[in-house]
Amino acid sequence: MGMLAPRKFLQKRKKVETFKDAADEADQMNWRRLMKEIEEAGSAVAVLRSERAKNQVIPRETILGTLKRFKQLRKWNLVSEILEWLRIQPWWDFSEMDFLMLITAYGKLGDFNKAEKVLGFLNKKGCAPNVISHTALMEAYGRGRRYNNAEAIFRRMQSSGPEPSALTYQIILKTFVEVIIF
Repeated sequence: MGMLAPRKFLQKRKKVETFKDAADEADQMNWRRLMKEIEEAGSAVAVLRSERAKNQVIPRETILGTLKRFKQLRKWNLVSEILEWLRIQPWWDFSEMDFLMLITAYGKLGDFNKAEKVLGFLNKKGCAPNVISHTALMEAYGRGRRYNNAEAIFRRMQSSGPEPSALTYQIILKTFVEVIIF
C-alpha cells in the first residue's frame, strides 16, 4: 500500500468525551436532548414548560448553557423567547445581566420597540442604563432602520455618558455605512 495508505495526519480523529462522573454524563445527555427538542420544535418556551412540568425543576446551569449555546449560534429569536419566559417566572431571579442580554437579543433582531420596553423594565428595577444597554438599543435602532435615533443615542453617550466602547463605535460606523448604502 505504501503511498496509497492514508496518512495519520489526514485521518479524522474521533472526539472522545470525558465526563466527571455518571451524573455529569446524564446532565450532558439531558441538555443535548433538550437542545434537540427546542431546535425541532422551533420554540423554546413550549419545550421548557413541558420540561418544568415533568421535572419540577430545571437546573440553572441547563438554562444558562442553553442560552449560551443559542447565543453562540446567533439564534436571537430563541434567546429572546427564553429570556422573556424567564422574566415572568417567580422562581428565576431575573438580574441586570439578563436584562442586558434581552436588550442585546432584541437589538440583534432589530426590534427597537421591545428593546426600549426592556430598558424601561431595567430602569424600573433601579438599574442605571450603562454602555451595554445603550449600545444594544443603538444597534436595535440601526437594524430597524431608525438611523436618526441610533445617532441620537450615540451623541448622547459622547456628551453625557456612559463613555462609548470600541463595540459602540463599530456599531455606529456600521449603521452610518448602511445609511450611505440605502
